[in-house]
Amino acid sequence: MNFWQFKFNIQKGNWKEFETISSGEEFYQEITAYKRMEGSEGDIVFYYQTDKKYQVGIHFITEIISAPHKDESSTGYVIKLKVLRRLKQPFNDTNFLIYNRLQSKLKPMGQGASKYLLKDEDEGKKLFDFLMKGNVYNDIIQIDINSEIINDFNNIREEHIQQGFLFNPFHNLNLIRGEVKHLSFLGNLLNPMGNHFKGNVFLKHFINSLLGYIDLKDNKFLQKFTDKNPFIEIEKQIVLNNGDKARIDLWLENDEYIIAIEGKIEAKDSLGQLDKYNDYLNKSKKEFILLYLTLRKNEEPKNLNNSDLKESKKFHLINFEEDIIDFIDDSIKDNTITDNIQNTLIDYKDALLKYMYDYHLSFEYSLSLIDFITKSEFNFLESEKIKDIFFQNKNKYKNTVIEDIAQCFEYAKAYIERLFYVNLRDKAFENDYMLKDDSEVSLREDKTSIAKDLYKILKVRESRLQPKILHNSLIEFPFDLDGDFFFSIRSDYLGVFKNEIHINIDTLSLLEYGANKIEPDIFKSSYIINLLNKKYRESLILNFLEFN
Repeated sequence: MNFWQFKFNIQKGNWKEFETISSGEEFYQEITAYKRMEGSEGDIVFYYQTDKKYQVGIHFITEIISAPHKDESSTGYVIKLKVLRRLKQPFNDTNFLIYNRLQSKLKPMGQGASKYLLKDEDEGKKLFDFLMKGNVYNDIIQIDINSEIINDFNNIREEHIQQGFLFNPFHNLNLIRGEVKHLSFLGNLLNPMGNHFKGNVFLKHFINSLLGYIDLKDNKFLQKFTDKNPFIEIEKQIVLNNGDKARIDLWLENDEYIIAIEGKIEAKDSLGQLDKYNDYLNKSKKEFILLYLTLRKNEEPKNLNNSDLKESKKFHLINFEEDIIDFIDDSIKDNTITDNIQNTLIDYKDALLKYMYDYHLSFEYSLSLIDFITKSEFNFLESEKIKDIFFQNKNKYKNTVIEDIAQCFEYAKAYIERLFYVNLRDKAFENDYMLKDDSEVSLREDKTSIAKDLYKILKVRESRLQPKILHNSLIEFPFDLDGDFFFSIRSDYLGVFKNEIHINIDTLSLLEYGANKIEPDIFKSSYIINLLNKKYRESLILNFLEFN
């Protein structure tokens, strides 16, 4: 039996009708996805259907108070509902049984009053009373939160405050986004004459990060760069071959070699800018390399494919996500630097992670909250309530631990999904499968890798919000066994799949291919809590890998 049919009216007289939906969650997901695309306000008509005919409809006027924070399913929207009018016939006692079934469909929607008001044996009557009272808004409904868990979160927050982790000048001054100031900081760090008074220490770590690239590791000029009187200029002024003046962000030079760095964080390239720099450098009497520094891996200059630089051995792409973070990590570990410099670099790295991976808070603090949210099913459910409280009254809870929890909640879901992948990888290893190291999600346990992994997983989860639109976001973990069997875990806008590929190892010809969804909807927001159950998670992995 189908229970739901609904229509939208974004503009008066312009109704959009959807198919009848049997599941409350699917119904709600259609509403939120449609409203996200078309606008923030509009009318909804709910028709409740029995076997025989439409018994009643309720007309709500709605307003979205908040959208989900990169959420692929229904959880995350807070909607204000006002009963505008009741259609057809009024409710009476004979409809009470219908309403009991109605609330069972509303409950999985996981939103506001429908979730937290209805929790005892009088659920049906409460729902009946709630809907039949005109002019009732769900933001006046009280949501009961366990006081002990709020205390626990406050203790985590206070611990980070006492340790100074919530104060970071790089955050406060917005230095990461400010391209000129940001690159000036890096330039001073690389400068042997910088006010860190550590000589070539940081420059050596940076050069070593460049030598990690296959096509640069044999570069003899780089290998000896710090031995040949290096010096640094920030915003090096040059006169291009056409007579125009220009500035190169970072200019590293020694007796034999030039390293020119053009950094792009948010600014866009000027047309032909890099080609002009390359022409200028080619007229130098020294060997050189031109580096293009971007925020993330695989970003490249506009129109690079139309440039000779694409194939040039004197041009190379580097990025903050890997190269600069690795360089900073190595510098932090260097026991020759002072505690003050080390703490500055730790703050700088945290600010980079926060900016690159869209964390609302310091990553160290965020990770502590995420750990606690995902510690148990109870913690997760209580945190979800706290998140809903915040989005119903953002001004009241701004800059409190309530906001901190709300801003971390979607990352906590990504953390649970990542936990599944980690456990699956470990079980595969036990059965002699090897994970190929070419996934954007590394599953390594250092904090930098976790920050990056959660962001990548979250981007894929976000792409599932509108499943009818094609998305490029995906994650894939490829495994092989003795070279003759290959399978992968693939997560994309449609869900999470196991791809099986059987090949003939002698001819490398494809024999068989198959893709199977791990389990319907298991990674959706409303169901992901199930993966916190260790036995359930392990059972799912065994069935998935067929090792049991």
